[in-house]
Amino acid sequence: MEDQKPSKTRSVRKLLIPSESESSHKQVAKPPSLEVLVSDALLIVANELSKYRNKTDKGITLDLKEARIVQGYMKSLIEISREARESNDSKHLEHLSDEELVKIAAKELNLDQKVDK
Repeated sequence: MEDQKPSKTRSVRKLLIPSESESSHKQVAKPPSLEVLVSDALLIVANELSKYRNKTDKGITLDLKEARIVQGYMKSLIEISREARESNDSKHLEHLSDEELVKIAAKELNLDQKVDK
């Protein structure tokens, strides 16, 4: 084997420190929880729907574009309520014992089998 000589060229790392004026001291923001986001979304949808309700209360009919927008808002509300109910149901299940969970699962399986027949 040949003796390897250390290389005479070395890579030098430079540490760049930004000056006070260049650095921005931004605060880290914690993202809001899912409940807060859903609550905000519901408030926005409710506000938008109230605008269309006020319009129809004055006797003005909605055009096709506005009717589709209202329909989209209503679908969103239905989906959000469904997810909220499922979330509440899952929280309820967290507190049940294993035996109670098995009974519920068996009951659900029996119902599904009766529907399939």
